[in-house]
Amino acid sequence: MTRSPLPRIRHSLTKPRLAAEDYTGALLLQALAHEGVTVQIDQPWPSLPCEFIVCERKGHARVWVHCVNEGNTRMNYDIPCDELWSVMATVTDERNTRLVYCGLDQEGATPRAQAVACAEAVAVQLRLRPFCTSCEDTGHVTIYHHSTGGVTGSRPCQWAPCVKRREEQAAENQRKRAAEEAKAAAHVCTNSRCCPPF
Repeated sequence: MTRSPLPRIRHSLTKPRLAAEDYTGALLLQALAHEGVTVQIDQPWPSLPCEFIVCERKGHARVWVHCVNEGNTRMNYDIPCDELWSVMATVTDERNTRLVYCGLDQEGATPRAQAVACAEAVAVQLRLRPFCTSCEDTGHVTIYHHSTGGVTGSRPCQWAPCVKRREEQAAENQRKRAAEEAKAAAHVCTNSRCCPPF
């Protein structure tokens, strides 16, 4: 059986709405840049009006990133966040075509969370980011009973990159809490039904 040839890379002139945090393009490009992933925007099939982020590294198969909206009627890397159903990343190599990341696996994840998780998965695929074989990048090592093999608990992974990621996440959570507290402190109720309890 002959395998279909990969589409040629053809640079697109379309630019994402970099200033618009309410579009997935900006979120994805920011997250991928943070992971050190080299990208370009491409419309691989002229007959289809969909554009992908193409992630590349010499010696590795390209990873194609796009977003799908609710109802699966739009497929593009740059869509309104309030329409996002899932971020998807796929890779095609000599073996097969397979998912690198699927946002549907993260139930309830925000568009930003999906973009960050997708970028991390792409970086692992391109060997730009160390992958922890102990915790599989979850941050926690599962502990099994020595005789029954049953799960007895977990512990934080102590591998240096995992510790660093945990510390960065804790700092980000603290930053968000501080911003929310500052916003709440600055809020002034305008009437008796402005804030609960009523």
